[in-house]
Formats: sequence, structure tokens, C-alpha cells
Amino acid sequence: MSLVFSEEAQAALKDIAVGVEKSNIKCANDDEAILEIQTFEGITLELLLNVHGYEIQFSSKEELLGKRFESIQTLMSEISPDYREKFSSALFAKLESSKHASM
Repeated sequence: MSLVFSEEAQAALKDIAVGVEKSNIKCANDDEAILEIQTFEGITLELLLNVHGYEIQFSSKEELLGKRFESIQTLMSEISPDYREKFSSALFAKLESSKHASM
């Protein structure tokens, strides 16, 4: 696997881990990486990550095919209400924790 796209893909999957059922890197080379994601709603995605961002190459929901996003967070927020809710809850918990730690 290409180090640059492999690292970018790993960071992206780590960022969204709280809000997805399953995710992995299918493959990566010098020009791109392919990510596989399953949402809590049961939507299956295959994403192409390259210099242009994240493009949905396969989806169990056909209307998502070909859509492109600059960030994986934006992509997930648009297609998965469960992701939005879990991400917001995790962010709120982190903010509350840091608030109490600083008191």
C-alpha cells in the first residue's frame, strides 16, 4: 500500500469510527485508496480516495453513486443520520470532559 494514501485512509476511518458499523481499507497505491464502509443504517459504501477527495464508487443506495466530497466527515454526515447523532454525542462528551478537567 502507498504510505501517503494508506495513512490518509487510516486517519479518515479513525475519524469516523464512532459513527459507523464497519470500515476498512480495501487497497491503496500511489494514486488512490479504496475504503469500504457499512453504516449503522445498513448502507454499504465503497469510496475512492484520491487528490480530488472521496467519491462513492459503490453503494447499496444507487442514488449515492458518483457523489464526491472533500471530506469523509461531510460525506458521512450527508448520508447517515446515525453517524451525525453519534458524532455529535461523542463531540459533546469530549467537550464536557475537557470542561470538567479544566475546573
